[in-house]
Amino acid sequence: MLDGLRVGNSFSNLRRLTTTKGDKPVPSGYLFDDFDADMMSVSSDWDTDSRICLEARAPYPFTASSLVMDVKTNG
Repeated sequence: MLDGLRVGNSFSNLRRLTTTKGDKPVPSGYLFDDFDADMMSVSSDWDTDSRICLEARAPYPFTASSLVMDVKTNG
């Protein structure tokens, strides 16, 4: 269930993880057995204490088995 899953660079700046899968909209309330999200930008800001915050809201369980972070720099 992606309705309750939010991501951002701080807990005060969260947004839904995604609203689409394979270029098709994800129906509200749809429950996935597993889900592999496409690469997406969390924030365009960078500092020495950059973070990725995930929030899952009840009543559905959530387990993150991995998270890959890609950092692009100029230089």
